[in-house]
Amino acid sequence: MADVTHMLAQAVRLHRGGRLEAAEAAYRRILETVPDEPDALQLLGAIARARGENDVAARLIGQAVQLGCDRAEAHYNLGGALLDLGYRAEAVASFQRAVAVRPNYAEACFLLGTTLDRLGQPARAVEALRRAVAIRPDYADAHNNLGNCLLRLGRNEEALACYRRCLELKPDSHEVIGNIGNALKALGHPREAMASYVRAIKTKPEYAEGHNNLGMAFFEQNKHGLAAHCFRKAIALRPDYAEAINNLGIALHALGDSEAAGELFLRAMAQRPSYRRAHSQYLFNLDFDLRQTVASQQIERWRWYKRHALCHATAIRPHRNDRDPERRLKIGYVGADFRQHSAAYVFGLVLRHHDPSRVEVHIYSGNRNNDEKTESFRRGGAVWRDTLRLEDEALTSLIREDGIDILVDLAGHSQGNRLQVFASKAAPVQVSGWGHCNGSGLPTMNGLLADPVYIPPPLRRHFVERVIDLPCVLSYDPPAYAPEVGPLPAIEAGHVTFGCLNRRSKISGYVLGLWAKIMAAVPGSRLLVKDVALDDPLGRKGMLAAMTRRGVPVDRVDLVGATRHAGHLAAYGTVDVALDPYPMSGGTSTLESLWMGVPVVSLAGEIPASRLGAAINHAAGLPDFTAESPEHYVDIAVHVARDVDRLSDLRSRLRGQLAASPICDGPAYAGAVEAVYRDLWRRWCVGGGA
Repeated sequence: MADVTHMLAQAVRLHRGGRLEAAEAAYRRILETVPDEPDALQLLGAIARARGENDVAARLIGQAVQLGCDRAEAHYNLGGALLDLGYRAEAVASFQRAVAVRPNYAEACFLLGTTLDRLGQPARAVEALRRAVAIRPDYADAHNNLGNCLLRLGRNEEALACYRRCLELKPDSHEVIGNIGNALKALGHPREAMASYVRAIKTKPEYAEGHNNLGMAFFEQNKHGLAAHCFRKAIALRPDYAEAINNLGIALHALGDSEAAGELFLRAMAQRPSYRRAHSQYLFNLDFDLRQTVASQQIERWRWYKRHALCHATAIRPHRNDRDPERRLKIGYVGADFRQHSAAYVFGLVLRHHDPSRVEVHIYSGNRNNDEKTESFRRGGAVWRDTLRLEDEALTSLIREDGIDILVDLAGHSQGNRLQVFASKAAPVQVSGWGHCNGSGLPTMNGLLADPVYIPPPLRRHFVERVIDLPCVLSYDPPAYAPEVGPLPAIEAGHVTFGCLNRRSKISGYVLGLWAKIMAAVPGSRLLVKDVALDDPLGRKGMLAAMTRRGVPVDRVDLVGATRHAGHLAAYGTVDVALDPYPMSGGTSTLESLWMGVPVVSLAGEIPASRLGAAINHAAGLPDFTAESPEHYVDIAVHVARDVDRLSDLRSRLRGQLAASPICDGPAYAGAVEAVYRDLWRRWCVGGGA
């Protein structure tokens, strides 16, 4: 044994002197004599780790640990090898043991925190990283990663302080300069954030992440063309940059090029098959694709479920909710639009008119920004939960702890969705409605709230969920500040003005062609298009060019950008007839148009997204404003525009007609929704499922 001790000491000297091949040979000679010598095993593993042979390192060091080696370096190296092999949870255990053996091991604390963050546990990561910088105040990378974790937790001021401390230690770090920009953006300082991104790019022009971040800053200011330019730069620098590819798709979608956007989402998914957000963006984009059918859309939703959510099926646990079919129910609403957003106006009525003796409302809000509309939801008496920073598993646990009986998804596959929570069956009964109710693809959903016009009965066989009818697929809670309806503009102007106040992304080249035919058939008519995207000079240029290619002179087209919501509604005061886009029709915009006295000519297709206008017109008592073919769409618009007297009469009574319809009858609509909930609940109480 004395000889082995001497041999080991010599081998360690060789190792420390950087003579790795000689050290390796010495360790192997020791193991020929004593095959289970733990120090020789773990040090031989350390050499393999230094060479990047992580599988060999993990095997050798793991064997040493099993034989009783409890050195901090061994646990640290084992953790590093496991981390590089993709075994993050196992790596965490090794780093934790390294810190337990040597409490002042800054490097182990750093990798423990970094790995916890990668596992989606930023709160635990913060604790480990704070320990690392306490041990080594000049540990720049630990300050940077601590800032990243704090930013994810919404602790933006603390994150900024960490990044600035890191920058003191690494003054020329483009990455840290870019991270300062991220913190400034989160703190609501977009100009300062952009300055940081520009500085980061100047420091390192090939910094792809900097170009991507600058693109996101432009996008959030509705400068979609400039954003697309930045994303293209990022992709040119890193062709496999999945996030930038996805972001370019989002920018092109906003500019109305859904075909190019779809190709980019597919490309991002090819780069990273687990990229859930890109797949959801692709699904959302399918509503803008003229080639889609109900069957093709629902098949793709099923693919999304199998790829991203089926993994939760084996972890679904039984629910212990009281099976009393008539008791007061806890209803949870999950979404990210409890704010000044179009979706809030179509589900707000339901939340406001629930019967408190029968229903207790819980709101799980993923809002990124809160506003006055948010405060109105908060004041409504619901139990309020801010969930933006909660991981899916934590949110699922919270919903179970709250004892929610029926969980309602308000997002579908739109941005901010929490479909993983629904895939985990957080509540006994789960339904989807209002926000983006085109089908989720999740077999854990018990219902999809719709109406017979929005999803005709013959097409319902394609949906995973049971389609359940309401008085209308959407309700409407008009804002109190909406201007009064004025006289028909055409009477004073002497010409008819068509209008579309939908998102630019909905205005396809196909529907622009139909609008051109309408305007050609109505001499002197004008077209008003209003959307925030038209504040972007490139967006305006693209829209005017598209109209010109279809024979509409630019002097007959008025483009208007963003205004406050009251100003947006006031813009209907210059519109005589609204033209619904296609294939993605308007929802809230159609309701707003009717509320302002402007009828909407809509074209109903097969997919649900193309039938929102038809559903609203039907429920509002205006079925003759819905066309079943492109030719019919043009004919209706032209016929209506020529009958100024009818338009004037309709304008004077349309708000009252909509207010008296099922769409705006809050108590009746909420009562119908509660009846659906109660039926689903009774089914679960009797059979264990809905």
